[in-house]
Amino acid sequence: MGNFRGNDDPGRKFGSEYAHAQSKLLSLLAVVAGEVEGIGDGLVKMADRYGVAEQGSPSNVQSLKQLARESSGRTTTPADLSVRHAT
Repeated sequence: MGNFRGNDDPGRKFGSEYAHAQSKLLSLLAVVAGEVEGIGDGLVKMADRYGVAEQGSPSNVQSLKQLARESSGRTTTPADLSVRHAT
């Protein structure tokens, strides 16, 4: 962050306290950056797992679509039961 303190007594006092705080702040920012990266990795894994779960249960989706059609009084057709996945 740089040395911008003066050479007088108040400047030297501020500089000695600033250097310690600067070092501590930079260390904490490195920790926070690592934690944010870990959260991002976790979100990617969670999204992948949801995608796998959704692809693994097309029969559940088809059953739900069929129940929705039947409850609305419409006849279910094979086209109604098709499941399309976005890629």
